[in-house]
Amino acid sequence: MCIKKMNIWYILYYTDIKYIRKGVCYLKAVLKSARVSPEAKRIIKGLRSGELEVENIPEEFALDSNVVKAGRKLGLRKSGHRGFDVIAQTFFVEEDWFYKDLSGNLVSRLHKMTFDSFEEYYEFLDGDIYEDACYYQYAFDDEFSKNLDFDIERLTKVKSFVTETVDDYSCERSQDEIESYERCEKVNKKCVKQWLNKFNACDTYEQFKKVCSNYEKSMVSQYKRVEFFFFQYAFDAQYNKKHLDVLMEYLSKDYYIGGNAVQGLCLIHTPEVILDKYDFSQASVATNRKRKKEVKDFVEYKLSIYKVTNPTKRSDLVPKSIYAFDIPDEIARVKRYKEYAEYCLKQLEQMQKEG
Repeated sequence: MCIKKMNIWYILYYTDIKYIRKGVCYLKAVLKSARVSPEAKRIIKGLRSGELEVENIPEEFALDSNVVKAGRKLGLRKSGHRGFDVIAQTFFVEEDWFYKDLSGNLVSRLHKMTFDSFEEYYEFLDGDIYEDACYYQYAFDDEFSKNLDFDIERLTKVKSFVTETVDDYSCERSQDEIESYERCEKVNKKCVKQWLNKFNACDTYEQFKKVCSNYEKSMVSQYKRVEFFFFQYAFDAQYNKKHLDVLMEYLSKDYYIGGNAVQGLCLIHTPEVILDKYDFSQASVATNRKRKKEVKDFVEYKLSIYKVTNPTKRSDLVPKSIYAFDIPDEIARVKRYKEYAEYCLKQLEQMQKEG
């Protein structure tokens, strides 16, 4: 009799083990979201009152489950495409973040979040992994996935988000399209020239800030990013040192996503000068420190592995070491900054020639 009872218990235990594991996973997620830190509560309160926007949430709380859920509930963030990036071998979620522009209108900006593991991705979405999703070539064989009961057929149904092919487009342009394009180019160049003059006329931080604010509300900003004017202003600052101080003060105080622009400036001016003038102060103490450290690392370490063969133009960067960093990635990164800066200068010179 005892043996029978033991056998029954043994069968029940191992039959239900996968459900027990699911329960454990669920409880862990519930317990994790139940713990709300005082800082997270403050951020959620700010989102509700409208005093804080999603894009200004401190980076260390950007993926906090409670903050993310609150943003979704308030309609400030909406998830779109999600799934597995077969090339990068990471998971991703595309989100629309909603905020009010300077005119008070509700607008959105697309952000892409990436995750190294399926577990992190699953927790970020709170289990919402089916809608608008593509997991092409992902096997769901990690330990976390094995503990969950998925509808694999549904998960693997979509093979790609891209449904169009080259056959859906025509390379031929009509004469009307060509003439319309040429008219637009003339108008665009005229507008850009006007904005170039407005930016270059700024001699104080207050003037520069006002011009940037007006530019963001203009139609030109929809096709020409403001960084274009940052870089041409930076080249002009080679001859007008006051302009460099103005630009660095703006990037430190008002341009939240300006880390890449600051690193790009290190290829135009002396990197140590840029580092000394960069004092990011737009977020929490930890985020401010992190932003400044990123630029410091770029100056002290990443640029140190390159030999500048032309110190005047800071061009022709070649690697000195193949061990210090991932050279291909670093070359590509530095090259992008350098090429974009040089592209801005060439466009400026071309416009000046055209008069």
